[in-house]
Amino acid sequence: MRLPKPGRLLASLTFLLVLGSLSARPLRAQDTFKLKNAAVGTPYHVALKTEGGIAPLHWQKKSGDLPPGISLSPDGVLDGTPTQGRIEPFTFELEVADSSPSPQVSLARFTLFVPPKLRIVDPSAESQPLKITDPGHDAPPAGEASGNNAGKRSGAGAAKPSADPPDRATIDDSLHEWNYMITGKLPASFASATDTKIEIRVDDVPENPSKKIPGNPLIDAAGGKFTVWLDHPLQEGQGVRVRPVKSDTAGDWSDEVVVKKQDNADKNDCPTAVSDCRDAFEASAYIGLGIDTFASGETNKYLNPNAPNGPKERMVGGLDFAYRLVGRPTVHFGEERHSWPSQLWVYGETVHGVRSADVDCTKNPTFIACQTALALPTRAPDQILFTIRNATSLEGFTGFRYEFLSLQPRTLSPANLYVKAQAGFLTAVGTPSAAKALHHVGLGAIVTKGLYEGSYLEAGFGRNDLFAENRLSRWKVDAYVLRKVTKGISFFAQINVDTDVGPSSDSIQSYLGFNFDLHRFSDWFSTSPSTPKVPTPAPTEKK
Repeated sequence: MRLPKPGRLLASLTFLLVLGSLSARPLRAQDTFKLKNAAVGTPYHVALKTEGGIAPLHWQKKSGDLPPGISLSPDGVLDGTPTQGRIEPFTFELEVADSSPSPQVSLARFTLFVPPKLRIVDPSAESQPLKITDPGHDAPPAGEASGNNAGKRSGAGAAKPSADPPDRATIDDSLHEWNYMITGKLPASFASATDTKIEIRVDDVPENPSKKIPGNPLIDAAGGKFTVWLDHPLQEGQGVRVRPVKSDTAGDWSDEVVVKKQDNADKNDCPTAVSDCRDAFEASAYIGLGIDTFASGETNKYLNPNAPNGPKERMVGGLDFAYRLVGRPTVHFGEERHSWPSQLWVYGETVHGVRSADVDCTKNPTFIACQTALALPTRAPDQILFTIRNATSLEGFTGFRYEFLSLQPRTLSPANLYVKAQAGFLTAVGTPSAAKALHHVGLGAIVTKGLYEGSYLEAGFGRNDLFAENRLSRWKVDAYVLRKVTKGISFFAQINVDTDVGPSSDSIQSYLGFNFDLHRFSDWFSTSPSTPKVPTPAPTEKK
């Protein structure tokens, strides 16, 4: 074996060492860009620009601080409503990566100026002597008036101001759209009073929840905190102020807090005291794999007419919705509890079924039914639309669900006990008969908060015209687990049992797939480096 010459060997080692030092060198910001100015309380929207690279791109913050109220989306959009300004600009570094086999990365520094909000203060405040105040009180910031007019809009409130106004209340800076809750801190003199009430102004319109909802407000005297809830959800961009009132004495109005938009991350800011974080209206699309076991001969007509009885796989996709007609979430605070009226929901769902034998997998190799395993949701809009267009069976359900009791309200996954009445149908391509009726009533429990929000377990009784025997006396068990993943995407697993508890045919159906929140439709088209890319397998044909 010939050995390389010493000179060539030394040159090769030197090249490798230089290459290694270059690759280990941290990425540095090459440019500094000045963004257009923002204003406190005014919506701000800027789409960052790039050149070169392979789409899709993914942005993230590497260092520095964004202005409070402004967030960066993975597709490079700065969006939100600033809630606080300062004299010096906000400086931060943002990084963008492309989707090439060896991802290219670019880093740049940005500056964004949010000037402090201009306001007129009491000119006599500057002449007041300097003194040290009680650290337990929320003293107004330097340079702002400490009188009763500080932080108060014209005409706000009807309570009689005190001669020596106490310190102002403060609101926790965590108000988001769809929230019912307002939390904050009270001055000591009001927190310890038994007759303290909370006045609220939303967009300068007076609210008095104590007259609408018995038990408002809830006050933690030891911590000086208060919690109030409204009979309607807050909306993005609304300005909220509060002040405490006892007898004829009114506290100062708090600084205005602007309601923020729900960010793209899954909801994790639901107040602790609320045991139900579901929106009043929920809509989603889903796609997954269905496995039908011990199916009846009638069911085979739409699963696979030429195959013997036994387990079969099919692609499923569809849409579902739920709307709260009556009632609101339950609130628990300390040892006290306030239960809003029981909840009545109307809901609906469609199930579109398709097998790989029904599509040309050579032309659609990325379609989930053509793959050997369930793929990650990288092309959700295309997959869902493709499933609906090529479906050979359609199921539809609608019904009413009455939730009447809260279970484990102070845990991480509280649930509501419910009864429901549901009507449905099934129709299949190529079957001579009309749509089959699928109806039942049931009793179950649904998770209302946490990572498993939306999961449920129920048992019921009804009819299923797919079965020739005992079609009017079918017992049903339905278990559904929904686990949040990220950005409005959840993984689900479901098992549905339909039996006559006798010698006749039974059906067990299992489903695995992904659920997509329609409120975050734009997030379906963005990808994250933390989401592994699934290679396209060779086309397979499932019978």
